[in-house]
Amino acid sequence: MTTKVFVSYAATDKALAETAKHELATKGHVPSDTVFFDVQEITAGENIRQRLRSEIEAADAVVLVMTEQAETSQWINYEAGLADALGKKILVVGAKTTGKTGLLASLADYQRIEID
Repeated sequence: MTTKVFVSYAATDKALAETAKHELATKGHVPSDTVFFDVQEITAGENIRQRLRSEIEAADAVVLVMTEQAETSQWINYEAGLADALGKKILVVGAKTTGKTGLLASLADYQRIEID
């Protein structure tokens, strides 16, 4: 069975999100073509909320790239809340100092990987 992963990140954190995607693929956790990386896959004119919901519903896990910018991102809050409501496995990747806002406190369950 193939694992499908949705990566949620703030636009300013694209490089960090790409690193997370690369690590998932190169360490054999998931094939790179099963990682949804929204910027590259949403087409012009597409209903963004509907597409994001569809991708999160189909995902086995959601990776939240948590930074200071992400903590206040409307889209990350939407994606995290939706993933939580759907009972998806959530993995938070971020520095020790991030994720202290209400977003993570509102999630029912998640795993955290701290990075420098």
